[in-house]
Amino acid sequence: MILQKSSPSLNFDILYFLMIFINGKFLLQRRTGVQRYAYELTNLLLKSELEVKILVPVIADVTALDFPEDAFIKTGFFKRLTLWEQIDLTAYVTRKKGSLLISFCNTGPFLLRNHIICIHDMSYHFNPKWFSNSFSRYYKFLIPRLAKKALHVITVSEFSKREICENLNVPTTKVSVINNAPSEKFVVRNMDSLNFQKDNFFLFVGSHDPRKNIQLLIKVFSLKEYSSLKLVVIGAAAGSFQNENYKPASNIKFITNCDDLLLADYYQRARALINGSFYEGFGLPVVEAMASGCPLIISNIPAFVEIAQRKAIYFDPHSLSTLKIALNNFLKKTDSEVKLLITKNYQFSFNYDWKTSGSQLVYLINKLSNGRY
Repeated sequence: MILQKSSPSLNFDILYFLMIFINGKFLLQRRTGVQRYAYELTNLLLKSELEVKILVPVIADVTALDFPEDAFIKTGFFKRLTLWEQIDLTAYVTRKKGSLLISFCNTGPFLLRNHIICIHDMSYHFNPKWFSNSFSRYYKFLIPRLAKKALHVITVSEFSKREICENLNVPTTKVSVINNAPSEKFVVRNMDSLNFQKDNFFLFVGSHDPRKNIQLLIKVFSLKEYSSLKLVVIGAAAGSFQNENYKPASNIKFITNCDDLLLADYYQRARALINGSFYEGFGLPVVEAMASGCPLIISNIPAFVEIAQRKAIYFDPHSLSTLKIALNNFLKKTDSEVKLLITKNYQFSFNYDWKTSGSQLVYLINKLSNGRY
């Protein structure tokens, strides 16, 4: 059985916007889920019928970036990315009449009107303690102004849309949901290629910041009753994690440098993805795991429940006991039950597709250009 993905055409006639510019700041940042979102949608826009260019600072080495050199325009004077984004980018796009800027990664020029801004979540608003003081203050200043001034806001889930509209006083008609999706490297080719013979480890994927709640996973896997199980933690380290006052057990392995091919292999071999995040706007590893044939043991936060629906085993991220219950429930499952879980997850993952998301974005641009938003 081979599942085929279909998507709407990416070809639309743009009547008003003569040029689509993409804020290329993300290409000079470490690639996390937010930057991956930007990369995938940029890639699709470049392949569409739209006139698209990526704007980057003059310091950028475009030969080292992920797109053809002729896709880039270098502009501005500032080397500091924040100043480049607010001053140089604003000045350049303003001079180009009939142009539209798209910023995919939460920040962008707050004085620009012809602007689509993607706000992934409201974590800075609800949990500023997770971030440095400078970061939190900047986002509190910037994001409300972006949401008010920009022509349109996109976000990654219905959960994030509700939070943006309620807390930034933005009308629902001004916010569109364009989902994340798994990159092709993480999508198993067909049902026959799914791996049902798993290795004896559980997998966490994500950065080591406080909201990911890695500490809870370490506490559980450090218990004697789970000493025969292994946990692999993949993601970049952060100071907030390194300052914890306990040491992980020997059955916990950390990998801080992992390319996509190796990560895809881990997804396919893991017994399950286990993620105890306190808060997410989407949760890209969840759909990557489903597309890879990896079962889910995840926290019961709204974004995860929206994405995975009934295809996961859930637990309270504030409760060690509920994580133990969820883990034990998974361990009790028979091979046939796990196989069915893997199959259903894989089939469900086809609800998340980058070509569909790209088509939704092009359709949105077309509506904006015709004044229908």
